[in-house]
Amino acid sequence: GADLTAELDQLVSLESERRRLLPELENLKREQNAAAEEVGKAKRLGLDTSALQEANKAIARAATGDPGLAGMGTTATAALLEGGILYLVHVGDSRAYLIRDGRIIQVTEDHSVVAEMVRRGTLSADAAESHPARHVITRALGVDADVDIDALRVDLEPGDVVLLCTDGLSGPVDDREILEAVDESPTLQHAADALVERANEAGGP
Repeated sequence: GADLTAELDQLVSLESERRRLLPELENLKREQNAAAEEVGKAKRLGLDTSALQEANKAIARAATGDPGLAGMGTTATAALLEGGILYLVHVGDSRAYLIRDGRIIQVTEDHSVVAEMVRRGTLSADAAESHPARHVITRALGVDADVDIDALRVDLEPGDVVLLCTDGLSGPVDDREILEAVDESPTLQHAADALVERANEAGGP
């Protein structure tokens, strides 16, 4: 009888300890899963960055091997959508916009002379639109052996619209007009067509 009682006491003690530790173990598991997810996201951003670095080297090699291509370069803004999360990699003055709840937000930063001046406060945004150096970019693929690439993450919400464009749109068409064209369009294809039309009417390339 004493042995059985001792075993029961031990089992009760073990069960009590298991219940006490269970919330801590569950929290630890959640933290591990969250950490693994963040590592995976970081790797995806890293892979996208690596792809642009390889493109940068390929363009630079082509320009070096052909005098007719000297000075060749390009901007790049690329996106990956996964599980409601937008991953962006960006170089130059092409743009990624987020349109949400009747507002338009420029997600990326322009890598250009005038954009740097605006960020430093030495030039107003209005003056930047007509500045003679507005098309001079400070970063591009293919210009140097290495290039700094911006990597961004945006958590999306239902109804969000993501727009990627070059300065062929954002140059001649201001943000207000871009927002207006998207909001007034019944489908994304209609929005794209309307934006192309507005850019052409405004003298875009």
